[in-house]
Amino acid sequence: MKTIEPRRFSRNCTECKKARPNSFCDLPEPIFRKLSDLMICRRYTRGTAVFIEGQPPKGVYVLCSGRAKLSSYSEEGKAIILRVSESGEVLGLSAIVSGTPFEKTAHVIDDCLVGFIKRKDFIRFIETHHEAALNALHQMSGKVDALWLPGDTDVVTPQVFQYALRLQLERGLPVAAATRQQVHSGALMAADFSPRAAGRIAADLANRYLEGRSVPADPSELDLYSGARVTVNAQVARRLGVDVDALQKMGARVE
Repeated sequence: MKTIEPRRFSRNCTECKKARPNSFCDLPEPIFRKLSDLMICRRYTRGTAVFIEGQPPKGVYVLCSGRAKLSSYSEEGKAIILRVSESGEVLGLSAIVSGTPFEKTAHVIDDCLVGFIKRKDFIRFIETHHEAALNALHQMSGKVDALWLPGDTDVVTPQVFQYALRLQLERGLPVAAATRQQVHSGALMAADFSPRAAGRIAADLANRYLEGRSVPADPSELDLYSGARVTVNAQVARRLGVDVDALQKMGARVE
């Protein structure tokens, strides 16, 4: 497998003539200029790996020119090509948003120019520019099975929430929200976070710290949704073909 070429250089993206509609290149000019300032560009020769399945994501990659194939590997080690990305697309977007390792391997199939944006810079960018968050939703909508909206209102602005509902309606993409109120507003479901459970977890952590016992360093090890109850929008569930009776039997609150 070829390694990444070390040569980097700056690039004025605002002068690019290959901007693709509905990509980050298509953002309003003042916002796109800020995104361009965060980007480090690098040339990749044909066959070079941009990132590999299972690697933790350090950032997102903007395919400025050329094409890249996204593949995964079977249990037998055989590469399965999932799709080919064209110039203007952002690679690794779902991994950055979800905070999980890359689920695919990306190889360039042409000599390509690729822009890299660090994860923390990209997350801060979409948190402060709802147009970019909407664009990210649009790009992920054809590549994921559902949308999960966190409870951070800086990210999930009213515009982002309404756009997610539109994708749910037009593309049958289920929306899992953060609150029961959002379910009443049209999201398919939400897992109500229990303040009491959070209080118990916080008290337990404090006691363990004061007693000199080990405390989990990774928040994902905490059972933050202990005691939470799932609320489902019955009308939306039926529209999406979800078995409402089965959800009720599992303990979901259907409204």
